[in-house]
Amino acid sequence: MLIGWGITAVGMLALAFVFQNLANRKPQLDGGVYVYAKAGLGDYMDFSSAWGYWISAWLGNVGYFVLLFSTLGDFVPAFGQGNTPLAIVCASGVLWCVHVLVLRGIKEAALINLITTVAKLVPILLFIVIVGLAVSLLGALLQWALLCAEILFVCAKDGTMPAFLRRESAHQVPVNALWLANGMIQLFLLITLFSQGTYLSLIYLASSMILVPYLWSAVYALLLALCSETYEDLAGLRRKDLAIGLLAVGYAIWLLYAGGVKYLMLSALLCASGALLFRQAKCAQGKVLFTRYEWPIFAAVLLTAAVGRLRPVCRASEFVALDKAAARG
Repeated sequence: MLIGWGITAVGMLALAFVFQNLANRKPQLDGGVYVYAKAGLGDYMDFSSAWGYWISAWLGNVGYFVLLFSTLGDFVPAFGQGNTPLAIVCASGVLWCVHVLVLRGIKEAALINLITTVAKLVPILLFIVIVGLAVSLLGALLQWALLCAEILFVCAKDGTMPAFLRRESAHQVPVNALWLANGMIQLFLLITLFSQGTYLSLIYLASSMILVPYLWSAVYALLLALCSETYEDLAGLRRKDLAIGLLAVGYAIWLLYAGGVKYLMLSALLCASGALLFRQAKCAQGKVLFTRYEWPIFAAVLLTAAVGRLRPVCRASEFVALDKAAARG
């Protein structure tokens, strides 16, 4: 137990130092955690980082909805664990109310979010904690709705995502990015009707997706130290940052594995699905789809996704064979 906590502490510190180093050495890269991948590793790694970051954001929103109605299930048993038909209908209603609110304008939504943040202290003080949790989750939903749309919008502006995602409404809202994000949330809300252990599964998958930009950022920091970029006449500092980069890369890879092979394969499947948007963005700019270095990485993603899709089929075949053997016995 202590060894595990020690490894986690060292790994998290290494990742924290990586982002501190990158902020100090590349202050011009301020577009988000995924920009480090583009600067050092190319367009596809930039896209996969942004795609993974975006997916983790809206998956977190799905998890918020499930947790919210699971909490309310203490008062309304029909909500169950947050994934009953009634819970999904109500969660969908809240989702599209938030959608309409954001469409009215970012400034108005931000103001209401501020009011919600302040107001959520009232039920915590005056009523029971469970009501305070529900109001807090509603405020978080609004924050994450804004974040999900903003990720795609910023990436579309720099050419990482297709141009249609940078379209804004008269209220300066990234309308297409918002529709796409909330559409995915709605789809996965429906999927939760047929899954068990919903909340934890969503959190594990979201955690796995967010590790993609962390990994590529750590790799970029390591490359800077290896190539001595921005380390002129700073040999001692370069050696220290090289060690930190190695620790951070190793820890990020270990986290991907430790999160579970199932979630790693699901993450690969979700990453592979984004290739169509990457292709659309590249074609619009008249650029080559993949460089010779990116093709093997994309092939590895496709292979992992394919293995992930085949595993349930293979397991089902094994169960059928065991049933037939038992019947003959």
